[in-house]
Amino acid sequence: MPLKAVIYRCGDFHSVPLLGPWGGVNYTPLLVLRQVWLKQFIPPTHNLQESDFSYDPEDCQGKKRQAVCAWKSIRKIKDKGHYEGVTSGYEAWQANRRKNIIDISREVVERGKETSFEQPNQWIEKSIELEEKNRLLEQKNEKLRKETSQWMDHATYLQNELEKTKSFLKNQDVLEKDLETLDKEMRRMNKANRSLKNEKTTLQAIVG
Repeated sequence: MPLKAVIYRCGDFHSVPLLGPWGGVNYTPLLVLRQVWLKQFIPPTHNLQESDFSYDPEDCQGKKRQAVCAWKSIRKIKDKGHYEGVTSGYEAWQANRRKNIIDISREVVERGKETSFEQPNQWIEKSIELEEKNRLLEQKNEKLRKETSQWMDHATYLQNELEKTKSFLKNQDVLEKDLETLDKEMRRMNKANRSLKNEKTTLQAIVG
């Protein structure tokens, strides 16, 4: 069977970067070709962990550009010892690997997808809800500021009226004291007039 050239690296990556719906991963063809007697000259897991990323971090755009640019320079390999077949060693490795794989139910996968797509909508709804609450709070604060200003003006008016009342009462006390003094003086004058009349009557009686 004819041998096929296999892409084993792209650009500066020692693997093949792949972009998915939620992030980027690195596929390592050499990790599979190793099972069919392909000679390894680069560690199949070299720099894999640093190359994987999700779309959440802020620097994911730079990693996406690196992955896209890497595909502009691909490198292939064709080994004489390669043949299209599966060895017994690979079957044993695959069987042992299957035992260690945790089976994720379709329900969990679908729930994860729904959550990943629903989160932005939930954030938008929460943002709109918070903006509406802030707007209502601003309206209430503005209303309270106006009411406080009105109460302050009313308090100032009442203070002025109180001062006027105190001044009026003070003047009234002075007036009452003046009236009391005048009343005493009138009584004294009336008493003096009565005395004068009595003296005049007595004098007329003596003369007559």
